[in-house]
Amino acid sequence: MIVDETVAQDLTAELGQFKQDMIGDGWTVSMHDGIEGDAAPRMIDDDNVWDNTDPNNAVAMATTTTQYRTDLQTVKDMIAADADDDTLKAIVIIGHVTVPYSGTTSYDNHGGRAMPTDQYYADLDGTPTTWGDSSADVSYPTTNFRGQKGWEFTWNTPGDGRFDANFVPGDGLELSFGRIDMANLSTAFTSCETDLLKSYFRRNHNYRTGLFSPENKALLQTDSHGGAHPDFTTALGSGTADTANWYTKFTDTGPTHYLFASRTGSSTLHSFDNGDPGPQKLGSYNVGDATTYPQQYGQRETPVHAVFTMAGGSFMGDWNNRSIVTYNNIDYLDAPAPSSADCVEF
Repeated sequence: MIVDETVAQDLTAELGQFKQDMIGDGWTVSMHDGIEGDAAPRMIDDDNVWDNTDPNNAVAMATTTTQYRTDLQTVKDMIAADADDDTLKAIVIIGHVTVPYSGTTSYDNHGGRAMPTDQYYADLDGTPTTWGDSSADVSYPTTNFRGQKGWEFTWNTPGDGRFDANFVPGDGLELSFGRIDMANLSTAFTSCETDLLKSYFRRNHNYRTGLFSPENKALLQTDSHGGAHPDFTTALGSGTADTANWYTKFTDTGPTHYLFASRTGSSTLHSFDNGDPGPQKLGSYNVGDATTYPQQYGQRETPVHAVFTMAGGSFMGDWNNRSIVTYNNIDYLDAPAPSSADCVEF
């Protein structure tokens, strides 16, 4: 477990419980939490992605700082030390630990840009050399680009500390990986980052230990431009998937508590696909701003009654895209986890 040094101390009890739960699941756990091992450096987004201090005049960061590159290597070194005896199988990143960026992908046809990727940490033999930082070359104007603000796209230029690779180089990944990160959600939720993390770990513990048991069902919603959902029948059996609107199902009186919920398509917060009034939308870059859509903010904490949730749509691969809206920094990808009565993973 790689823990952000700025939240580790406030999560001592929760991290201890999480460690015990993982041991109960059969894992041997190595902690980097400032107690058993050094905690990890925190990502400074304003210095390394874009500066949104003045939300009306956000500035894309053309390069990363020397400290950012040092911090990436610090986290890599932590993982490498635990991998010495070949028993390391997975890493869990907790908090806003320094975020690697790589590639110039345009999976959603909105324009090639560097994407955040913890795969760099899970590639044990991956280095700045194997991932490269010399050939990728994309930058954007600060004015409108294809109807979107240019600073919504993370640059990737030679030598900027963001890697070239669009795919994991060499023989692929050696480790499983995941991240539990509730940073930069103060606009979307009234709770602070630490309290959101504590809420997450409480739900995680309740699910792992059987204190909360969802129904063995999946909820599927397809919006405009939506793609295919995972096939849940293998895991859950036939007849276990409901095709319905998320917002409608989750606000039902006595709602079903699903094991899985999947949603694909445009899913913008202020579109009205499938009769969805907006607040529960898991969306793209035009998520709405505080000037035009202030009524949506108080509704962001509508519970998501599903343990494992997933959504596909524009900009969703850019999960560290914290300032994609002119007047706020809502993160639509993290939002379901802290808001939910049930949600454990997204």
